[in-house]
This record gives sequence, structure tokens and C-alpha cells, in this order.
Amino acid sequence: MYKRMLATGLLATAVFATIGANPASASAKQEIDHAKAAIMTGYHKECASNDNVTGCVMPYGDILWLKDNDTDGYGVKLTWKDTDGSRYGQCQDNLGSGDWSRCNKNFPEGHVISWYLTWYEDGAWHNGGRQTTKV
Repeated sequence: MYKRMLATGLLATAVFATIGANPASASAKQEIDHAKAAIMTGYHKECASNDNVTGCVMPYGDILWLKDNDTDGYGVKLTWKDTDGSRYGQCQDNLGSGDWSRCNKNFPEGHVISWYLTWYEDGAWHNGGRQTTKV
């Protein structure tokens, strides 16, 4: 009986400590979006590209664009962070190579989004250079 009460008390303490420790961190959960196939449209975009992936951030409309340029069977990602807020996440394209896909976000106006591309090559995941785009 004593062991069960002790275990219950420890569990309750751990739960309250987790909840009360940092409420802001609880809301800063990584956003994972699976890109949907799309035809490339829209306004000005800031893009990066290599042999494996092309990615763009379109500030007007808050759209993240991805295109898998390699037929290796691995998806590609655009990883982002709102440098003026607490949001961060990934737009993942697992649709296969050759076609554009997009993730539609809703970023606060005037914020700066830091982002980079990720792809698989030669048995390892690689990250491209970091870009910034004001939305």
C-alpha cells in the first residue's frame, strides 16, 4: 500500500513539475506538414536548389514549395523556424521526384523565417545552407 501511495505521489509531482516548469515550451511544438502535390504558381519566391532538391519560401501567402530532383526513393524536407516567434517545423515531400509540392502555412506578418533544405545522398542525410525570408 505504501509503495502504491509513494508511486502515485511521485507521478503527481512529476506531472505538476512538467506542467508548471515552462508553459511556453509546451506550446512550442514542432509542426510537421506533409506536402501536397501542386503546380508551381504564385508571386515572388526566395529559392535554394541543388541536384537533389529545390525549395522556395513564398512570403505572400506563406507557402513553402518543394521539388524532389532525385529518383532515389527518399523524400526531401524544408525545415523552418520563425525567428521572431516560437514556431518551428518541417514541410516534408515524400511524393517522389519531378513534381512540385507545397505546404501552406500561416506565419505572422513581418516575421523572419529561417529555413534550409534536407535531402538523402550517399547513405546520409544532408542539410543545405540556411536562408532567411521576411514574410
